Amino acid sequence: MHSAWPQVTNWRSGRRLRAADPLDAGARPLELLERQVSATPAEFARGLRYAFPDAVQSGPLGYRVSRDGATLDIDAEPGPALVIAGLSLPTLRVRLHFRAGDAQARARLLAYLDLATHRGGG
Repeated sequence: MHSAWPQVTNWRSGRRLRAADPLDAGARPLELLERQVSATPAEFARGLRYAFPDAVQSGPLGYRVSRDGATLDIDAEPGPALVIAGLSLPTLRVRLHFRAGDAQARARLLAYLDLATHRGGG
């Protein structure tokens, strides 16, 4: 059976993890996404500035970035702490709103954003 979601990372158990990469440009327009990110506002801003040195800040936690013809507005707000076995991790609710670019340019920008802001771990 073929899934509409791209499948990546085969585990020895046979489990497959879903990913949004590569996105099927013909499936649906990529306009607005919302994500939960485990980072402080300062960590998020630092990672974003590293990935996009020319990012335009439009508020305390608002940014506009461009790459390969696609433009993306990013708005973040602090979310509730994520508590795992006594460990408390800060979270941000991040809204990504594409303002320009065709579907393929948007998919490339999103893939770059994900790669550039990925933190260590599994």
